[in-house]
Amino acid sequence: MDEEDKPSCQLVYVKPTVENTIAYNRFKRTQPLINGVPMINVPSNDLLVLFGGGRDIELRTLQDPQTIIASIDLFVLNNAILLWFDNQNCGIAVPYDSIIYHGSLKSSQEREGHQLALILTLERDPLLDKLIVSPQSQECTAPSLELTLRPAYSLYDRHYNAEIDMLFSFEDFGVNRGDELINNCNQAIATCLEIYNAEPDNEEDEADENGADQEEMAFDL
Repeated sequence: MDEEDKPSCQLVYVKPTVENTIAYNRFKRTQPLINGVPMINVPSNDLLVLFGGGRDIELRTLQDPQTIIASIDLFVLNNAILLWFDNQNCGIAVPYDSIIYHGSLKSSQEREGHQLALILTLERDPLLDKLIVSPQSQECTAPSLELTLRPAYSLYDRHYNAEIDMLFSFEDFGVNRGDELINNCNQAIATCLEIYNAEPDNEEDEADENGADQEEMAFDL
């Protein structure tokens, strides 16, 4: 894919809800054609497909791990990873082309069930630089930006939302808190990258070579 044709991060003003988004498990039951067919090529009736994510996630940069940039909701969707900022009523949709690496970072100093953080290494983007404000990251001239996302609550915390979360339901995502949330997100991103990289490309030889390199990085957790 040419650099000028490569998708970039986009500002999004519509938050995923049960009205416009369907969990992947439910989608598979209602759309049997998904089995064995790349998700990118399957019509979704204008519904976003949710593979993973969670609420109340603390966003930081790896360069400045002590500063919480924002508390966000994370949505791993069929078309992008969405970082949603409730306080700004908007989100950043990060295309899968922009993901260089994903994995988890473990801190043994944290309590059990709250030791993992999600690591996302993304290609730098004007929108990311504008909205994800951190003095250290702004001064950095590296071509990539490393984000850490840590759940606000442990796997074992008794936290209850003011309203029942119909999107991240127990039926579809299990106990989606703490370390379990991070493991779920990593698996969801791996699945979406695999689906995305399976999409046919006109420049097959180049795509195969680049895809192999990216896959090796993305799935080496």
